Amino acid sequence: MKTLLPAFLFLVTALSSAATQIAGASPQMLDGHALLAQVVGNTIHYHAPDEDIFEFLAADGRIHGESTVHGKYLARWRLYQGDAICFEHDDPMASGCVAVVLRGRMVEYHRRDGVVEGPFEMLPGNPRNL
Repeated sequence: MKTLLPAFLFLVTALSSAATQIAGASPQMLDGHALLAQVVGNTIHYHAPDEDIFEFLAADGRIHGESTVHGKYLARWRLYQGDAICFEHDDPMASGCVAVVLRGRMVEYHRRDGVVEGPFEMLPGNPRNL
């Protein structure tokens, strides 16, 4: 039994490492500082069957958006209570405050009612020159 223990521990460690790599980066709930450092200044890509939306979150609080259906638009973002970001669009149904979880280059929005939206692709910088 003693000789099997090191082999068993090696196998468990290897499987755990492989599972972590398959699952991707471990989730990270972002606070205000992390939101500013890791999300603001990048573009979020929302994909639906009939529409793609790209939103560049500028450092000045503006969202420069583009919809493949409705064209370009402007909106606003702001930090809320130190651990959430609020999106303010002309359409109230597209507005609200969410906590953000970052998984590699994918973001999830965690609403206060427990609903998780996403994951959505986060593109570095402003690749569409919005």
